[in-house]
Amino acid sequence: MYEASIIIPTHPDDLIYAHEKASKIVALGNYEIVIDSSIGLAHSTFLAISKAQCERVVITDCDTLHPVSYIPTILAMLDEYDLVKCSRATTTWNLQGAFSNFGNILAEFMLGCGIGDYTTKFYGGYKSKLLSLDCWHGHFDYIMELLYMAKRLNWSMYDMPFIPDLGGDNGKVSHTRILRDSRDYMRRMVQVRKGV
Repeated sequence: MYEASIIIPTHPDDLIYAHEKASKIVALGNYEIVIDSSIGLAHSTFLAISKAQCERVVITDCDTLHPVSYIPTILAMLDEYDLVKCSRATTTWNLQGAFSNFGNILAEFMLGCGIGDYTTKFYGGYKSKLLSLDCWHGHFDYIMELLYMAKRLNWSMYDMPFIPDLGGDNGKVSHTRILRDSRDYMRRMVQVRKGV
């Protein structure tokens, strides 16, 4: 029996990175690896969680930003919390970290509640709880909506700081993409607050 299920949603073009990450995760312990490359990150994540055999799940992007060494700690923290998310905004002291922190402050102001760092897609939770949330509509950045719903349901949440691994080509994020994502986040915040 597996200790937990590790979910790696990915784009079809990035499957090679997902399998590379899976090989590193397997070396950590007796974990089930579930990879899904359906179109739309939210949809892919939902399908992968649905296929998981274990109640405790950890979701991680296939990129190199999220070191697999944090997975055992996330799982241990789930003994105390409903949702444990790795936060890189407070530990990345560069332009990307500055954008992330500004985005978090703006999100909390626009949503009217504190959701912590929503800029990372590296988190752990419980399969049944995550699948009960109505945030899997297929849009690219679903994590803010997930956190907003969890907060409204009074889930216990913990922001675990981590140091991102910036090595490797697929760990690089352009400043242009950060600006574009920030624009999309703001649009989505308005929709979430309105219940769209």
